[in-house]
Amino acid sequence: MRDLVLLGDKRIREISSPIEKIDDGIKALVEDMKEVLKATGGVGLSAIQVGVPLRLFITSTREGEEPLVFINPDIIATSDDSIPYNEGCLSVPHVFRDVNRPSKVSVAFTDLKGRHRTINASSDLLSRVIQHEMDHLDGKVFIDRLTDEEQRCAKAEYRKENKAVLKKKGLIVV
Repeated sequence: MRDLVLLGDKRIREISSPIEKIDDGIKALVEDMKEVLKATGGVGLSAIQVGVPLRLFITSTREGEEPLVFINPDIIATSDDSIPYNEGCLSVPHVFRDVNRPSKVSVAFTDLKGRHRTINASSDLLSRVIQHEMDHLDGKVFIDRLTDEEQRCAKAEYRKENKAVLKKKGLIVV
């Protein structure tokens, strides 16, 4: 199973590149990502979170559902209203904060079979997960959406809660 890229690893800040062709390598990556998502109990995972800087993420917001695969996604519309939601992230373990995001989004993407699709995400969770994973593709993590003071507190909590793992991996979070 692939390791998760954690905050402090410079790769989590990489801007992901578009996928030119859906080949066996992309399909294998998606299978690896599904394995990581299932093992961690997460609801979304971007390719960069397993160290691959490609514009790809998966979501699974319902228990037992086959994850949706988003290749080269693009948010094409958002609702005017924003709502807070307590977010966490597999790459920032043990840290949760309220983040304001639009309550609904429409996203255009290509699926694993190469079909161009659009989803209008009106459920709070799916809309949230799509926006959260889109941030990863642009080198951002959810704490970047907090105020400066909230970011300082979240990073301090992250360092405290993950001290042993960060030390073992040689990661520093400033």
